[in-house]
Amino acid sequence: MLKLITVDDEYLVRLGLSQTIDWQSFGFQLVAEAVNGMDALEKIHALHPDVIISDVKMPVMDGVQLVAALYEENYDGIVLMLSGFNEFDYAKSTLEKGVYRYLLKPLDNNELVQAVVEAGNKLIADRQNRAFLQSARSDLPTICEKLTCDLLHGDVPLDELADKFASYGIALPLNGGVTVFCRLNPVGEMSEQAVRSQLVRIADEMERMFAPARVLRYFLGNHFGLIVEDVNLDKIENRLVQYVNDYSGDTLSVGVSGVFEDLDGIPKAYGVAKYVANNKLYVALSTVATHREADKPVYKQHVVQALRYVSENYSDVNLSVRDVAEHLGVSESYLMHLFKDNLNKTFNTCLTELRMFIAKRMLLSGKWRVNEIAEQVGYYDVKYFSQVFKKIEGVTPSEYVKREHEKNNSF
Repeated sequence: MLKLITVDDEYLVRLGLSQTIDWQSFGFQLVAEAVNGMDALEKIHALHPDVIISDVKMPVMDGVQLVAALYEENYDGIVLMLSGFNEFDYAKSTLEKGVYRYLLKPLDNNELVQAVVEAGNKLIADRQNRAFLQSARSDLPTICEKLTCDLLHGDVPLDELADKFASYGIALPLNGGVTVFCRLNPVGEMSEQAVRSQLVRIADEMERMFAPARVLRYFLGNHFGLIVEDVNLDKIENRLVQYVNDYSGDTLSVGVSGVFEDLDGIPKAYGVAKYVANNKLYVALSTVATHREADKPVYKQHVVQALRYVSENYSDVNLSVRDVAEHLGVSESYLMHLFKDNLNKTFNTCLTELRMFIAKRMLLSGKWRVNEIAEQVGYYDVKYFSQVFKKIEGVTPSEYVKREHEKNNSF
């Protein structure tokens, strides 16, 4: 039940307000009556009423002065003012200090009760909303994750989402940007807590890498999604490639969308990022796939299994299609035709591409010499390795390192 206080220097008005209205039936308890603003302040400090009905003209301290004093004290309640027609100009300054409504004398009880009930309902709703927001702010990261998830997946109407973002003071990426999908593929057993901890660490590192661009993110199971408010797609892709090249740990599958121009384009962009990350050939390797790969066909299971085996054995100089076919329990000719039909490439071409892919990552790390890299990717002859590398990349290994470093330093 809300507490109510009346303030008026006229005894008959106070009597009428207390005796002619059954306040309890409307959810209010009349806790005090005051004869002027000074008297009211003392009783307000002692009783903490929720609603105040005050006259304008009173001796010692009038209603306008009372409202000003309450405003300075950040009074957490609602004030209704009673005034004569000729007093309104004097009293209207209190509108800026939170007065809920003016009621003209002589009073109509029905109008007064309706106004007080409306004021009480508003006060309850405002207090509940403030309490909810205060509680929510303590868990703002979780709320932001949920809203970001809804935005990426398009599960909630955009207008409704925008209102929710605004209510929590979270800015939306209105200037366009890029979405990123990242899945962690643990090699061994990992608890849900350990997976989450690892994903948070990776997302934190990526967010710092994208600075000063603003980033929204969410986590679910073994993956997370990012919205990066930056339209420089080349910079984002290059930094992700550099991050994955330097990353040591469980396998990462990263997908990058094209640029979205407005909020409506985010779910589609994220769908592309997720698709290209999940539809990759070398599932045993950490990779970054871009939106340009979205048109590639879905790979058949035997192709993916074959390339998983290749990913785990590429350093074997004698690795052949026969070895892989035997491992899968299929014929060599079947596997060769499967590669040609599904990838439009031969097995040996895929093996060479994978070896060069690993070699490029090792070159850019700066941890190994060229002859050491050649041996680790299945070439005993460093000269032959360099010839194959140049044939595919168009430059020698050392020229490749120089070119990529210059490219990354330009961002």
